[in-house]
Amino acid sequence: MAIRGSADRGLAEPENAEKMGGIQKTKASPDDTGLNTIFLTGYARLPAGITASELYRVVGIGIEVDAVTSEIVSADCTLATEVGRNFFSRLVVGKRLDEEFDKIVEEIERRYQGNAQKALITALRISREKYKAYKEAKA
Repeated sequence: MAIRGSADRGLAEPENAEKMGGIQKTKASPDDTGLNTIFLTGYARLPAGITASELYRVVGIGIEVDAVTSEIVSADCTLATEVGRNFFSRLVVGKRLDEEFDKIVEEIERRYQGNAQKALITALRISREKYKAYKEAKA
């Protein structure tokens, strides 16, 4: 298995990670060290009767965001299936949490047709509010 990245920066990853069903590799911050990024979380109640609600009572999302540009550089969530978690990641990574939030929500509403759709959007909205609070505190 070929490895790309630089071991001295801790970025080694299989070239075929996406094909293997691994979490999508995301763009790094401009200096490639992640020093410009922050980690945000959001949680929302899941509807009853779906698989994820049997495992968890809430859906949680975690997003790594470039604090300067608001670009989501990495994302994960607690959906029950790996394909669902990877799909959510692909929907949000590369988008700007602040400037493109409505576009992200529209994309989730259009493309994610699972029962946790509203919970994912709510959790993302909570993460956005945390980002805004972070920016205000830094101003």
